[in-house]
Amino acid sequence: MGRIPGTRRAGGCFFAAAAADVDSQPGPVRDRIAATGRAGIAAITADVETAQRRGEIRADIEVRQLAFELHAYAMEANWALLLLDDDGAGERARTAIDAALARVGTTQEGVES
Repeated sequence: MGRIPGTRRAGGCFFAAAAADVDSQPGPVRDRIAATGRAGIAAITADVETAQRRGEIRADIEVRQLAFELHAYAMEANWALLLLDDDGAGERARTAIDAALARVGTTQEGVES
């Protein structure tokens, strides 16, 4: 997960803002925003699957659930930063993501946690 809100503010995540505006309005704009959101979650899911195949994440971990949780931390950070003016939201999201990965990770020689 490369970009976590908190280091830049401006308008935050364009797609999160757009999604809030169009999530209940059928049409091509909503469809495009939804497709972009699905692609983002798919990328996180693929990263989790890769880590699991490499033995960096335990085999008993449900990949889609972990990807959902990691994405949720990032989305919450964006919301808290922009709407609540919470300048620490990005750092808390990083801490939450690190903790989640530590809980599901395996201990292997040569693998950094």
